[in-house]
Amino acid sequence: MQDDMRWRQVAQQLQTSLLKKAPGLEQRAAGEGVGLFVDRDVKAGELLISEGPLFVVSDFSSICGLRLPRTPQVEHLAVLQGMQRLSASDKKRFSDLTNSLEDLPEELGIFRTNCMPLGPGARMSAIFPLASRINHSCVASCHHCWNEDLSQEVCTLL
Repeated sequence: MQDDMRWRQVAQQLQTSLLKKAPGLEQRAAGEGVGLFVDRDVKAGELLISEGPLFVVSDFSSICGLRLPRTPQVEHLAVLQGMQRLSASDKKRFSDLTNSLEDLPEELGIFRTNCMPLGPGARMSAIFPLASRINHSCVASCHHCWNEDLSQEVCTLL
């Protein structure tokens, strides 16, 4: 337990130091919501962000001690369970994300709109509030991937 706490502190310090050097800046885009934009010239291969997940949802969720397959109902419960562990400020960061699936319960819609897989063929996906703000384009200008060693989503400029 102590090792886990220490690891989280080190990861948080690493994330904070990387973000201080990273060129990303959250701001409103006219009529488009909030996006992540660079605030200086960036070179190919340069780190844009490295961010740990707010919470992770697996293909199978343990709810009340049962291992259940990921149906929309179970996924919604898993999202709510992940949110319970968040601080008030992290809950706000989650709820401030875009929900493009308004026919679903709000928390599930936000999760599905913004979640990213933890690697190719992953059986888990997670919420990364900053990485979720990167604008999506058919002509990509950056690459993102899950870094298992850092337990962080890493985005670099192509």
